Amino acid sequence: MKRLLSRSSVVATLLASLSLVAGVTVALLSGVAGEQSSTFTSGDVSIGSTASTVCNLRAGGVAPSAALLPGDSSTGWTPSPGVDQPCTLKVTYTGANPAYLGIDLLIATKSGSVASGAPAGTTPTPLFDATANGLQLRVTDSANTVFVNGTTFTSQGAGAGSSTISSVPCASPYNISAYSCYQVNDLLVNPTAVTNGFSDTFSIDYALPLSSTSAYENSTAVVIMNVHAVQSNNNPLPAGPPSAVCQAGAQCSTGLQWN
Repeated sequence: MKRLLSRSSVVATLLASLSLVAGVTVALLSGVAGEQSSTFTSGDVSIGSTASTVCNLRAGGVAPSAALLPGDSSTGWTPSPGVDQPCTLKVTYTGANPAYLGIDLLIATKSGSVASGAPAGTTPTPLFDATANGLQLRVTDSANTVFVNGTTFTSQGAGAGSSTISSVPCASPYNISAYSCYQVNDLLVNPTAVTNGFSDTFSIDYALPLSSTSAYENSTAVVIMNVHAVQSNNNPLPAGPPSAVCQAGAQCSTGLQWN
């Protein structure tokens, strides 16, 4: 019989502002809002500098520490909203030049110690493992665009289907044996370039399925969401062929120069 994990959920809710400014002539103008410690609630970003957005999640553990139980979810989870608060990132564009915005998502995850009462032979499993039993994520924005749903994102191209978020080598500070990393980059926020004053709030909702087992006990995931911008002038979105078309919420990694 499946043993449920120990109690509740914890996240950091973060707000950051993204500012893209003129001043670089040798390359496309671009800026990033990314990797902010959970102690910050806002940050200014310009070309060459970063702010951060980190969502920390954990399964199991002993009270009074808070962690996810199987069946727990955040308030924006679909189709069964829970009571936990999502992680949020508010972005305001203040640049002089029109720009496209994109999202990069990195998940650094590791397994924990299995409880003594777990079934014999239980193997510790990272909280996010890109399966239906592990941590599920849902990334959306104020326009209700869905960027990540469960463990998948929409691939580039007109009418493209879903792809599972891929495992990647972990970069510092997660390049140690305990961590496994998953990443998807260049999810397009809007196919129409944004201008000064544009504002959007991105949410990372999450759920731990009832099918999760003791293998996920005390496992953790650090979800890092970066929002980046690049000038749209002289840098159009690909108009074709159909496999190269970029649409809101889907990956746009080919044909548009993000750097």
